[in-house]
Amino acid sequence: MVRIMRTSARIGILALLAVGSVAIGIQLGAYTFRQRDPLAGATAASEAGSGLGFSNLDELSWSQQPSPLQTMSDVLEMVESEYVEKVDADDKFAVGAARTMLYTLDDPRTRYWAPDQTALLEQQLDGKFVGIGAVLAVVKEKRDEVEQRRVCVIAPVPGGPCDAAGVRAGDYITGIDGRWVIAYDPRLDLNRMTLRTMPEREYREKIKDATKKLQDGISWPRALEQLTQPTGKPLELTIERKSAPAPITVKVTRNETQVAPVEFHTVAPGTGYLRITQFTASAPAQVTSALKTSGRPARVILDLRDNAGGPDLAGPKSVVSSAAAVLSALGFSGEFGKIARGSSRHPIASAAQSGSSSGTRPSVAVLINKGTANIAEVAAAYLQARAGAKLIGAPSQGDSSYQKLIKLSLGAMTLTAGSYFTVAGKAVPATGLSPDVPVATGGPRWEKDAAVNKALALLGRAQGGRS
Repeated sequence: MVRIMRTSARIGILALLAVGSVAIGIQLGAYTFRQRDPLAGATAASEAGSGLGFSNLDELSWSQQPSPLQTMSDVLEMVESEYVEKVDADDKFAVGAARTMLYTLDDPRTRYWAPDQTALLEQQLDGKFVGIGAVLAVVKEKRDEVEQRRVCVIAPVPGGPCDAAGVRAGDYITGIDGRWVIAYDPRLDLNRMTLRTMPEREYREKIKDATKKLQDGISWPRALEQLTQPTGKPLELTIERKSAPAPITVKVTRNETQVAPVEFHTVAPGTGYLRITQFTASAPAQVTSALKTSGRPARVILDLRDNAGGPDLAGPKSVVSSAAAVLSALGFSGEFGKIARGSSRHPIASAAQSGSSSGTRPSVAVLINKGTANIAEVAAAYLQARAGAKLIGAPSQGDSSYQKLIKLSLGAMTLTAGSYFTVAGKAVPATGLSPDVPVATGGPRWEKDAAVNKALALLGRAQGGRS
């Protein structure tokens, strides 16, 4: 039985390696084996009497037909039979291979997730966050002609540790407990600034300093692991914020945060405030229930601030299906966006639920901020273009990346599988959706209420004295 399990595991590893190597365009030649005596003549006789127990090594020769699967099989076989120490870690090989293949794509959002990380990611899709309580992403950007990878807060989880510490959407986490989160090789700065013309001694000192900074830093994969640990000692985070002239330091205590995806309140006669923090599997039913209980208000303030969208998982946890169903619950039907891949366009559509008609569709105002990202931006753009909704708040994230969460036999992977297009047929702007009515948002609670006030005024039901 153990042998069968190990054989099955190896087949899985080799299949993963083969598919990955083809995907990234590796053309490796197949190997064939020929037995030979590794130590010829007297050396062979000496070996026979030494008792060292060396086995005959294999000579590898190229065949004419490239076969990534055979190559990987050969490597695995040789490591297990000939490596100096006993190797019995098929899982480690599989994980290492998957990470390396996806890293080769040079897309930090396309990455491998270990089984424990996968479990945490799936919990997020149900509204349960751990660690610092934020939706995080590693983004690529060029700064001073140097490409960097930086850990970005897409959205703090409402009521979570980051939210309590004042961390905002769009903040970059550049340090953890005094350690620089490595964004690039700092030695590139020396080449960029052409400082090689400086005196040799000064140049060597600068190289030494840059190397030490690199050695003392923490890689972004390791940083993400620390930031998403369920519990632990408080972390001191160094934050870079575009509106701040200098780095900000905050302390965040890691914890578990359960988020209600839907929040509803009647804020004025005939006007409802509907906040959707996440497009979870249960969100559409909760929206339907809230609207029915309130008598289907004629006006709705739809708050999509800090709704970061997320990777799409097939089945009931699909964020795309959830967003479509929420629009349907509000009474809107038809195509509200597209998923683009190459020249193909796959429409995203909602079908209005029974009992909803064009006559019962509410007037809508949509609140957005830097934490409004991904599929939430597509939904906001639809309501702006097709329902005449005003966008109120601050520019959105500008995240057009359509991500799939794909479960593997060991862990999972997130894969960039396309781009989100708005109902207008264009990608979500990299600068984000621009609000029709700019209002300071994303900070203290009173600032968020200011956006609600503006929405009430636009919908014709403003309440005086609201603060």
